[in-house]
Amino acid sequence: VAIPGFFGRPEVTLDSAAMLLANDLRFAQNEAALSEQGTRVVFSETGDGYEILYSDGVAVSNPVGGGSLVRQYSRDAIFRGVRTTVEGEETTVRFDESGFALDRLAVRLDYGGESRRLYLTRGSGMMEIDGLIREWRDDGL
Repeated sequence: VAIPGFFGRPEVTLDSAAMLLANDLRFAQNEAALSEQGTRVVFSETGDGYEILYSDGVAVSNPVGGGSLVRQYSRDAIFRGVRTTVEGEETTVRFDESGFALDRLAVRLDYGGESRRLYLTRGSGMMEIDGLIREWRDDGL
């Protein structure tokens, strides 16, 4: 009973979704460098999540639990109702085989009338998240 109530609070759900997205972006960046092949994070046009692929279109394996690394909010009770909006024309961010971000990314996450914004810098891939309850600093790892 307490778990749905806890995650039903916009600040908890959005902060968790934003941090998960930041972790997944860093994973995609590190995977590109470690595998020496580009990766890309493709956001759903409906705002229901994203998936991580190699540049040749093959799905990147989820390091936790196996399978493809796909986040679909409507299938995850904790994140059901979260929506992403990529601010700009592209719905994909790419990392080259050295792990450098080839694109700039600005994405808004919405839930329960609140929002958070994640920004990823072209080149380094350093990130910033606006609106979190607790301060967060990207350590680049």
